[in-house]
Amino acid sequence: MPAIVECWLGGQAAGGAIAEVLTGLTEPGGRLAETIPIQITDVPSTINFPGDSQHVRYGEGLFIGYRAHDRLGQQVSFPFGHGLSFTTFELSDLAVHQSGRVEDGDAAATVSVTVRNTGNRLGSQVVQVYVSDSASSVVRPVRELKGFAKVHLGPGDSDRVSIELDQRAFSFWSERYHRWVVEAGDFTIFVGTSSRDLPLSKLIRIDAPSLVEPLTRMSTLHEWRADPLGRLLLDESFRNNPAFTNEHFVSMIGTMPMDTLAGFGFGLTHRHLDGMVEQWQARAVTPTA
Repeated sequence: MPAIVECWLGGQAAGGAIAEVLTGLTEPGGRLAETIPIQITDVPSTINFPGDSQHVRYGEGLFIGYRAHDRLGQQVSFPFGHGLSFTTFELSDLAVHQSGRVEDGDAAATVSVTVRNTGNRLGSQVVQVYVSDSASSVVRPVRELKGFAKVHLGPGDSDRVSIELDQRAFSFWSERYHRWVVEAGDFTIFVGTSSRDLPLSKLIRIDAPSLVEPLTRMSTLHEWRADPLGRLLLDESFRNNPAFTNEHFVSMIGTMPMDTLAGFGFGLTHRHLDGMVEQWQARAVTPTA
């Protein structure tokens, strides 16, 4: 079978190591830690490279490597995590056991799969676990590598491999809350041998407390009225002000940020708004990840 032996940064013993692989004395057990694209223009960083004025902007954000190619639906030459050996493997019987609670910070999942060496030689396989969030309030990659394990098996042998995923495996960093958070919803666990070879999958449900959206100067009037404490602060300050109590009027200006409304007047000043924000922050219940 045609194949490529890639040996980056092999060091002074690279020659002997390559010879042992080519002659079959040693299996090529490595796996790609990056994606090999079809063409250089498929790499998202090419849009911002080489930059200008001796400054390069890393504008691709989260979408680097396999995350970018998955997001764009691009074909690749060799996917992240790919690698061959002198034997073949089969993955089966995926099971996911959930434990803990998000509110306690110890939500976890144990991903178990049976790996069998279906060839006639000793070899190793790297079992990879990817997690996909079915729906999120922020932009997330299509799926992300969250755990892996390497197993060595003789010909015809099989083993049950378990990979632990902690709460961070289902979290994302929130710029709004300035911490890692988990949103309740469905997550798909994918298991395979590369970012593009994922034959097994299982849908699980993660329960999590509702996140309290923090109210700021830039929150809209609708958002302030939808929040119980925000509505109370509005009522305390503007109980008789039609701009904040008349439903017809609110329907017209409700999508405006409170900061904008303070600039228009309506009996609300920026100083008063800052005071309301401070009161909300002092009295609101801190959300739990």
